[in-house]
Order: sequence, then structure tokens, then C-alpha cells
Amino acid sequence: MSYQDYSDVYNPPSLVRKEAFVTASYPHYDKFAKLTRQEEKLDIIDRGAVKKHRNG
Repeated sequence: MSYQDYSDVYNPPSLVRKEAFVTASYPHYDKFAKLTRQEEKLDIIDRGAVKKHRNG
């Protein structure tokens, strides 16, 4: 496991597919997956992207 500190980074990455980091049995998995589908439909995130940067 690794650790990265982004507290001093102007444009830090932002996790966009939260369901990719939990198992399907996680209590909020369906909620995370639904949010991802909505963001894809609105072109907020690219299909397949796991992270993006806060400022574009």
C-alpha cells in the first residue's frame, strides 16, 4: 500500500468511481454505481475514468 499527500497540490486528483474501490456487498455500492452512471450520462466524467483532477 502507498500513501500520497495532496494537501499542497493546486490541482489534486478526485475519485470519481467510488464503487470501483468497494465490493458489491458494500452497503452503499448501488448508490455509488448509480452516481457514476448519472455522471457519465451528464458527461461529467469519462467512461472508464477512475479519477480526474479537481480543476479540469
